[in-house]
Amino acid sequence: MKKDLLDYTAKELLEKFGAGNHTPGSGSAAAFHAMSSAKLLLTVIQLSTKEKRRKDYGVYFKEFYEKEREIVERIYPELEKYFEEDSRQFDISIELRNARNLEQDPVRKSNLINQALLGLKDATVIPIKIAELCRDLAHIAAFLFQRGFQAARGDSCVALNSAVSSLGGCLSITDLNLLSFGSDEWTQNIRKSIEKLKIEYEELRGISTKCFELLNEESIQNGLYHKEINELLKTTKSKKSFTNLELEEAAMHLQNIVWDYRDLIWKSNKPETLLETINPEIVFRKTLGFQFRKQPKLGISKLGDEGYEVAGIINQREKIVEISELFNLQEQNFTAAHELGHAILHNQVELHRDRSIDGAEINSRVPHEYQADKFAAFFLMPADVVREIFQSYFLSPKFIISDESAYNLIRKGHYDLRKKCKDMRGLSLLLASANEYPMGRLFNPLAKVFNVSPGAMAIRLEELGLIEF
Repeated sequence: MKKDLLDYTAKELLEKFGAGNHTPGSGSAAAFHAMSSAKLLLTVIQLSTKEKRRKDYGVYFKEFYEKEREIVERIYPELEKYFEEDSRQFDISIELRNARNLEQDPVRKSNLINQALLGLKDATVIPIKIAELCRDLAHIAAFLFQRGFQAARGDSCVALNSAVSSLGGCLSITDLNLLSFGSDEWTQNIRKSIEKLKIEYEELRGISTKCFELLNEESIQNGLYHKEINELLKTTKSKKSFTNLELEEAAMHLQNIVWDYRDLIWKSNKPETLLETINPEIVFRKTLGFQFRKQPKLGISKLGDEGYEVAGIINQREKIVEISELFNLQEQNFTAAHELGHAILHNQVELHRDRSIDGAEINSRVPHEYQADKFAAFFLMPADVVREIFQSYFLSPKFIISDESAYNLIRKGHYDLRKKCKDMRGLSLLLASANEYPMGRLFNPLAKVFNVSPGAMAIRLEELGLIEF
């Protein structure tokens, strides 16, 4: 009993394609390529719909599942059918043609000519069916390239190019077969079908080219992106000491790189403002190639007789950062930015940031710890952005105590405000935590906007000269 083509191993099947016989031929080859494309797209869909990717791709899950069903229930089974049928039907057509060529009797020869043409008609319809399935697959591939799991775009692109190529191949097969026919109604209808498919083929070729160009441009941008990062690291890590201005310039340089290459870093949910790009975890993972982990606890660090909770650890050799969850989210964020400062500025293999048991800050005079803290403040709270939001909140580039500003802030006079705050730090803490000004005009507190503690925000407001006590 003759085996179905799909019962052969891949190696056996490839040998049959290269054996010099008329079957399996180009129609079966096109179907086989399309089947491979379909399987690749199912892989992309499975990767895109993993639960851990719901945040980035969940909005498309319904469409992913619909396209999965379309491939599994319609496209792939039909490709399997036509993969076998094309080989069988073309074999019948060739056998009739050979019999026609050998026949000497004019009547029987005429009969065989008609049968051979009928067989060729059937063999011509199948590549058109395969072409239509390839077109459908190409559209799915283009959708998944744009909307699916971005790290699997290589699979989507291969599937797209393969489907488009198979579509073009099927159209070529059909044109070749039509050379054997005149201009009857059947031929005219077939030509109408393939002319429409040729228009779609050109459109899909254009989409395929755009996808290729996009990946090529991203590859170029990625090279430039990492070149800029490496140049920044080369500059900062060669220095033994930093002024505050140099620390701020380093933080701003990193911010600018992340902002300029945000389309490369964020494949979905792309940030629209600079503040949205200021994310130490993202920078660690996607810019510096570190593993970033949060741990329930990182242990105790001893300094003399005192014990301090370790808030964060960086290992630059292993490229690992760990952040303790013992502290609130704002403190975790600042610790992550502090460790980022080490990664950008320093060469020590392993460093850690400590906090007292009650969470209070330790006043360290160790230069690299001070530098990492300053870097973190500059990175998380960019001067221009702080000034802009501060002015929009408090309706002035600088908060100066007066009866009007005091009333707007606490509904009391300037004497009461001074008494309440006691000093500059008290006022800056009040402004860092304020959520309305004047009363009734609500907004998120500055500390929340910049995802830092009120204390860190207060210090930054004072550094920028935004408060007068």
